Amino acid sequence: MKKILKLTGVSFLALLVLGSALVYRFMPDLPGLLVASVKARFAKPPPPEQTLTRVEYYRFDPASGLEQRVKLMPLELFEDYRALDKAPEYERYEPAAADKALLLEYLALLPPVYRSVFEERCLGIYFIKNLKGNG
Repeated sequence: MKKILKLTGVSFLALLVLGSALVYRFMPDLPGLLVASVKARFAKPPPPEQTLTRVEYYRFDPASGLEQRVKLMPLELFEDYRALDKAPEYERYEPAAADKALLLEYLALLPPVYRSVFEERCLGIYFIKNLKGNG
């Protein structure tokens, strides 16, 4: 009886290994997908202070031109700047059309390499009145 149980166990393990090898052979992405789904299920949402550091927060469209990225600073980001600098006098604003045109004119003067990198990575261009430092 012990011998039969031992052979059954060995046979079961052999079939399990063979089945796993076949699954991996025909679906090599499956282990990664399983790990990713388990991680996603048990992942904690990012802390609120980290949402500002995530690109998704800004609804960034890399195909948009720089002129679409000159806009009013998101309120949460503005409040973060204001709190960090302890500056209640800060005011966010969107520049006038003439100021925006001047900015874009200056950005057009950048060397091509710098301009392409800037266009690729710039999430937004924001303006703050009374800013203590530079941006």
